[in-house]
Amino acid sequence: MINAPVITSLSGVYGATWADRWDINGAFTWDATGQTMGDTEIWIRRVFVDADFSKWGTVGFSARAFTIGHLCAASADPIHYQVKLRFNNYTDPAGPFSAIIDVELKDPDVFGVIKETGVGLANANSYASVEDGNAYHAGHLYATAWTSATTDKKTAALVMATRLIDVEYHFSGFRAVATQSLQWPRRQCRIPDEEDELPENLVPKAIVHATCELARELIITDRTAAPPGEGLSYQNVGGTQTGYNKADTRPIIPAVVQALLAKFGVPNKSKSGSVKLVRV
Repeated sequence: MINAPVITSLSGVYGATWADRWDINGAFTWDATGQTMGDTEIWIRRVFVDADFSKWGTVGFSARAFTIGHLCAASADPIHYQVKLRFNNYTDPAGPFSAIIDVELKDPDVFGVIKETGVGLANANSYASVEDGNAYHAGHLYATAWTSATTDKKTAALVMATRLIDVEYHFSGFRAVATQSLQWPRRQCRIPDEEDELPENLVPKAIVHATCELARELIITDRTAAPPGEGLSYQNVGGTQTGYNKADTRPIIPAVVQALLAKFGVPNKSKSGSVKLVRV
Protein backbone atom coordinates (compact mmCIF):
# COMPACT_ATOMS: atom_id res chain seq x y z
CA MET A 1 0.00 0.00 0.00
CA ILE A 2 1.31 3.45 -0.94
CA ASN A 3 0.98 6.10 1.74
CA ALA A 4 0.44 9.69 0.69
CA PRO A 5 2.76 12.35 2.12
CA VAL A 6 1.23 14.43 4.91
CA ILE A 7 1.79 18.20 4.92
CA THR A 8 2.49 19.29 8.50
CA SER A 9 2.95 23.02 7.95
CA LEU A 10 2.48 25.58 5.21
CA SER A 11 3.02 29.34 5.34
CA GLY A 12 3.40 32.31 3.05
CA VAL A 13 6.56 34.41 3.35
CA TYR A 14 6.94 38.00 2.20
CA GLY A 15 10.03 37.80 0.01
CA ALA A 16 11.04 41.46 0.10
CA THR A 17 14.65 40.61 -0.75
CA TRP A 18 13.81 39.95 -4.37
CA ALA A 19 11.45 42.40 -6.09
CA ASP A 20 8.88 42.16 -3.30
CA ARG A 21 7.78 38.66 -4.21
CA TRP A 22 6.27 35.78 -2.27
CA ASP A 23 7.45 32.33 -1.24
CA ILE A 24 5.57 29.40 0.24
CA ASN A 25 7.43 27.31 2.80
CA GLY A 26 6.17 23.87 3.76
CA ALA A 27 7.09 20.78 5.73
CA PHE A 28 5.77 17.25 5.45
CA THR A 29 6.16 13.69 6.66
CA TRP A 30 5.85 10.37 4.88
CA ASP A 31 5.82 6.65 5.50
CA ALA A 32 7.47 4.75 2.68
CA THR A 33 7.53 1.36 4.34
CA GLY A 34 8.03 -1.36 1.73
CA GLN A 35 8.21 1.12 -1.14
CA THR A 36 10.90 2.01 -3.62
CA MET A 37 10.64 5.79 -3.59
CA GLY A 38 11.70 8.60 -5.88
CA ASP A 39 11.28 12.33 -5.43
CA THR A 40 8.26 14.11 -3.96
CA GLU A 41 6.26 16.15 -6.46
CA ILE A 42 4.86 19.56 -5.48
CA TRP A 43 1.60 20.64 -7.13
CA ILE A 44 0.00 24.08 -6.73
CA ARG A 45 -2.86 26.18 -8.01
CA ARG A 46 -4.02 29.74 -7.42
CA VAL A 47 -7.59 29.68 -6.09
CA PHE A 48 -10.18 31.33 -8.37
CA VAL A 49 -7.53 31.76 -11.08
CA ASP A 50 -6.18 28.34 -12.07
CA ALA A 51 -8.70 25.73 -13.17
CA ASP A 52 -6.51 22.84 -12.02
CA PHE A 53 -3.29 22.03 -10.21
CA SER A 54 0.02 22.12 -12.05
CA LYS A 55 3.29 20.49 -11.08
CA TRP A 56 5.67 23.11 -9.68
CA GLY A 57 8.68 20.88 -9.10
CA THR A 58 10.14 18.12 -6.94
CA VAL A 59 12.23 17.69 -3.82
CA GLY A 60 14.57 14.80 -3.06
CA PHE A 61 13.43 11.56 -1.45
CA SER A 62 15.07 12.35 1.87
CA ALA A 63 13.64 15.88 2.09
CA ARG A 64 11.07 16.85 4.71
CA ALA A 65 10.56 20.44 3.60
CA PHE A 66 10.23 22.58 0.49
CA THR A 67 10.13 26.19 -0.69
CA ILE A 68 8.05 27.36 -3.64
CA GLY A 69 9.85 30.54 -4.57
CA HIS A 70 8.85 33.85 -6.12
CA LEU A 71 5.26 32.99 -6.94
CA CYS A 72 3.80 36.44 -7.51
CA ALA A 73 4.30 40.13 -6.96
CA ALA A 74 3.38 41.58 -3.59
CA SER A 75 -0.23 42.68 -3.24
CA ALA A 76 -2.29 44.61 -0.71
CA ASP A 77 -5.02 41.99 -1.14
CA PRO A 78 -4.59 38.39 0.06
CA ILE A 79 -3.54 35.88 -2.60
CA HIS A 80 -4.79 32.35 -2.05
CA TYR A 81 -2.98 29.19 -3.15
CA GLN A 82 -3.58 25.49 -2.65
CA VAL A 83 -0.78 22.96 -2.39
CA LYS A 84 -0.70 19.16 -2.56
CA LEU A 85 2.13 16.62 -2.75
CA ARG A 86 2.59 13.26 -4.44
CA PHE A 87 5.36 10.69 -4.32
CA ASN A 88 7.07 10.08 -7.64
CA ASN A 89 6.82 6.39 -6.79
CA TYR A 90 8.72 4.00 -9.04
CA THR A 91 6.33 1.16 -8.23
CA ASP A 92 3.20 3.21 -8.93
CA PRO A 93 3.78 6.63 -10.60
CA ALA A 94 0.15 7.54 -9.93
CA GLY A 95 0.55 7.20 -6.17
CA PRO A 96 -1.94 9.10 -4.00
CA PHE A 97 -1.86 12.84 -3.41
CA SER A 98 -1.68 14.38 0.03
CA ALA A 99 -4.64 16.32 1.31
CA ILE A 100 -5.06 19.74 -0.31
CA ILE A 101 -3.81 22.51 1.98
CA ASP A 102 -4.69 26.22 1.63
CA VAL A 103 -2.24 29.04 2.20
CA GLU A 104 -2.83 32.80 2.11
CA LEU A 105 -0.07 35.12 0.97
CA LYS A 106 -0.42 38.54 2.55
CA ASP A 107 1.90 41.37 3.47
CA PRO A 108 1.85 41.42 7.30
CA ASP A 109 2.18 45.22 7.24
CA VAL A 110 -0.98 45.69 5.16
CA PHE A 111 -4.24 45.93 7.10
CA GLY A 112 -6.96 43.57 5.95
CA VAL A 113 -10.02 41.56 6.90
CA ILE A 114 -9.50 38.47 9.04
CA LYS A 115 -12.89 36.83 8.79
CA GLU A 116 -14.28 34.75 11.63
CA THR A 117 -14.97 31.36 10.05
CA GLY A 118 -16.70 29.78 13.03
CA VAL A 119 -13.66 28.28 14.75
CA GLY A 120 -13.22 31.13 17.26
CA LEU A 121 -10.14 32.84 15.87
CA ALA A 122 -8.04 34.84 18.31
CA ASN A 123 -7.22 37.45 15.64
CA ALA A 124 -10.47 37.73 13.67
CA ASN A 125 -11.62 41.30 13.07
CA SER A 126 -14.73 40.89 10.91
CA TYR A 127 -17.80 38.72 10.45
CA ALA A 128 -17.74 39.31 6.70
CA SER A 129 -15.14 39.47 3.96
CA VAL A 130 -15.07 41.96 1.11
CA GLU A 131 -16.33 39.13 -1.10
CA ASP A 132 -19.29 38.65 1.28
CA GLY A 133 -20.00 42.36 1.04
CA ASN A 134 -19.90 42.27 -2.75
CA ALA A 135 -22.27 39.31 -2.86
CA TYR A 136 -24.68 40.92 -0.37
CA HIS A 137 -24.84 44.19 -2.27
CA ALA A 138 -25.30 42.45 -5.61
CA GLY A 139 -28.93 42.06 -4.53
CA HIS A 140 -29.25 45.50 -2.92
CA LEU A 141 -31.23 48.33 -4.56
CA TYR A 142 -29.12 51.03 -2.90
CA ALA A 143 -25.64 49.60 -3.21
CA THR A 144 -23.89 52.51 -4.94
CA ALA A 145 -21.96 53.65 -1.87
CA TRP A 146 -20.54 50.14 -1.50
CA THR A 147 -19.86 49.35 -5.15
CA SER A 148 -18.08 52.66 -5.73
CA ALA A 149 -15.84 52.30 -2.65
CA THR A 150 -12.25 51.07 -2.86
CA THR A 151 -11.27 47.70 -1.44
CA ASP A 152 -9.38 49.44 1.38
CA LYS A 153 -12.47 51.46 2.33
CA LYS A 154 -14.69 48.36 2.21
CA THR A 155 -12.20 46.55 4.43
CA ALA A 156 -12.13 49.32 7.02
CA ALA A 157 -15.93 49.60 6.95
CA LEU A 158 -16.42 45.86 7.57
CA VAL A 159 -13.97 45.87 10.48
CA MET A 160 -15.58 48.96 12.01
CA ALA A 161 -19.06 47.49 11.52
CA THR A 162 -18.02 44.33 13.36
CA ARG A 163 -16.60 46.35 16.26
CA LEU A 164 -19.81 48.34 16.59
CA ILE A 165 -22.03 45.25 16.45
CA ASP A 166 -19.97 43.59 19.18
CA VAL A 167 -20.03 46.71 21.38
CA GLU A 168 -23.65 47.69 20.82
CA TYR A 169 -25.28 44.24 21.14
CA HIS A 170 -25.59 41.58 23.81
CA PHE A 171 -26.15 38.21 22.18
CA SER A 172 -27.77 35.12 23.63
CA GLY A 173 -25.57 32.34 24.94
CA PHE A 174 -21.84 32.45 25.55
CA ARG A 175 -18.67 32.72 23.51
CA ALA A 176 -17.75 29.34 22.08
CA VAL A 177 -13.98 29.71 22.65
CA ALA A 178 -12.38 31.54 25.56
CA THR A 179 -9.67 33.09 23.37
CA GLN A 180 -11.83 34.21 20.43
CA SER A 181 -11.62 37.91 19.60
CA LEU A 182 -15.26 38.47 18.57
CA GLN A 183 -18.67 37.74 20.09
CA TRP A 184 -19.37 34.99 17.54
CA PRO A 185 -19.33 31.98 17.34
CA ARG A 186 -21.45 31.24 20.42
CA ARG A 187 -22.69 28.26 22.39
CA GLN A 188 -26.10 27.75 23.96
CA CYS A 189 -27.63 30.22 21.52
CA ARG A 190 -31.08 29.14 20.35
CA ILE A 191 -32.01 28.95 16.69
CA PRO A 192 -34.66 31.66 16.19
CA ASP A 193 -38.20 30.25 16.43
CA GLU A 194 -36.89 26.76 17.21
CA GLU A 195 -35.97 24.78 20.33
CA ASP A 196 -32.58 23.61 19.05
CA GLU A 197 -29.33 25.49 19.60
CA LEU A 198 -27.15 26.94 16.87
CA PRO A 199 -23.97 24.96 16.12
CA GLU A 200 -21.00 26.26 18.09
CA ASN A 201 -18.90 26.57 14.93
CA LEU A 202 -21.24 28.89 13.04
CA VAL A 203 -21.58 32.61 12.42
CA PRO A 204 -25.23 32.99 11.34
CA LYS A 205 -25.89 34.42 7.89
CA ALA A 206 -27.92 37.22 9.48
CA ILE A 207 -24.82 38.36 11.40
CA VAL A 208 -22.80 38.40 8.16
CA HIS A 209 -25.55 40.35 6.37
CA ALA A 210 -25.87 42.80 9.28
CA THR A 211 -22.14 43.46 9.07
CA CYS A 212 -22.35 44.14 5.33
CA GLU A 213 -25.38 46.40 5.73
CA LEU A 214 -23.78 48.43 8.52
CA ALA A 215 -20.50 48.66 6.57
CA ARG A 216 -22.30 50.41 3.70
CA GLU A 217 -24.03 52.78 6.10
CA LEU A 218 -20.65 53.67 7.64
CA ILE A 219 -19.24 54.43 4.19
CA ILE A 220 -22.13 56.85 3.64
CA THR A 221 -21.76 58.71 6.96
CA ASP A 222 -20.08 58.56 10.35
CA ARG A 223 -22.82 57.15 12.54
CA THR A 224 -20.61 57.43 15.63
CA ALA A 225 -20.27 61.23 15.39
CA ALA A 226 -21.87 63.40 18.08
CA PRO A 227 -25.42 64.45 17.11
CA PRO A 228 -26.13 68.12 16.28
CA GLY A 229 -26.78 70.15 19.43
CA GLU A 230 -25.25 67.64 21.80
CA GLY A 231 -25.60 69.02 25.33
CA LEU A 232 -28.06 71.70 24.20
CA SER A 233 -31.83 72.00 24.39
CA TYR A 234 -31.92 75.21 22.34
CA GLN A 235 -29.45 77.26 20.36
CA ASN A 236 -29.80 80.93 19.33
CA VAL A 237 -27.84 82.08 16.27
CA GLY A 238 -28.52 85.49 14.77
CA GLY A 239 -31.97 85.71 16.26
CA THR A 240 -32.91 82.22 15.08
CA GLN A 241 -33.64 79.68 17.77
CA THR A 242 -33.13 75.96 17.09
CA GLY A 243 -34.51 73.31 19.42
CA TYR A 244 -33.12 69.81 19.76
CA ASN A 245 -35.19 66.73 20.56
CA LYS A 246 -32.91 64.38 22.54
CA ALA A 247 -35.24 61.45 21.88
CA ASP A 248 -34.98 61.91 18.10
CA THR A 249 -31.33 61.17 17.34
CA ARG A 250 -29.91 58.82 14.74
CA PRO A 251 -28.88 55.49 16.32
CA ILE A 252 -25.43 54.10 15.70
CA ILE A 253 -27.01 50.82 14.53
CA PRO A 254 -29.58 51.55 11.79
CA ALA A 255 -33.05 49.98 11.78
CA VAL A 256 -32.33 47.39 9.07
CA VAL A 257 -29.27 46.13 10.94
CA GLN A 258 -31.23 46.04 14.18
CA ALA A 259 -33.86 43.88 12.47
CA LEU A 260 -31.19 41.44 11.25
CA LEU A 261 -29.70 41.14 14.75
CA ALA A 262 -32.98 41.09 16.71
CA LYS A 263 -33.42 37.31 16.86
CA PHE A 264 -29.96 36.76 18.32
CA GLY A 265 -29.69 39.48 20.94
CA VAL A 266 -30.67 42.91 22.21
CA PRO A 267 -28.98 46.32 22.20
CA ASN A 268 -26.79 46.94 25.23
CA LYS A 269 -28.52 50.29 25.75
CA SER A 270 -32.09 49.06 25.38
CA LYS A 271 -34.31 51.82 26.80
CA SER A 272 -36.92 49.36 27.98
CA GLY A 273 -34.40 47.62 30.21
CA SER A 274 -35.74 44.30 28.93
CA VAL A 275 -33.73 41.23 28.00
CA LYS A 276 -34.47 38.56 25.46
CA LEU A 277 -36.19 35.57 27.02
CA VAL A 278 -35.66 32.03 25.74
CA ARG A 279 -38.31 29.40 26.48
CA VAL A 280 -36.79 26.17 27.81
